[in-house]
Amino acid sequence: MKVTINKWGNSLGIRLPKSISKQFKLKDGVEIELTETKDGILLRKKNRIPTLDEIVKSYPNKFREAELFPNDLPSEQW
Repeated sequence: MKVTINKWGNSLGIRLPKSISKQFKLKDGVEIELTETKDGILLRKKNRIPTLDEIVKSYPNKFREAELFPNDLPSEQW
């Protein structure tokens, strides 16, 4: 696939075709890693670490902490 580099202010940028942005779920604000390789430049979507708030919101509405721990935990013996 061929794309053109364009001047944006004092920087350069590339426009990604809609099919590529849709395939890789790219949208405005998504961070991309740029890596130099022996063959050229590799662009890779950066793995985003979810915030604590996002993790908590992902729990089911009827989430109960007790479900995480079994009732028959072995007792520690010294």
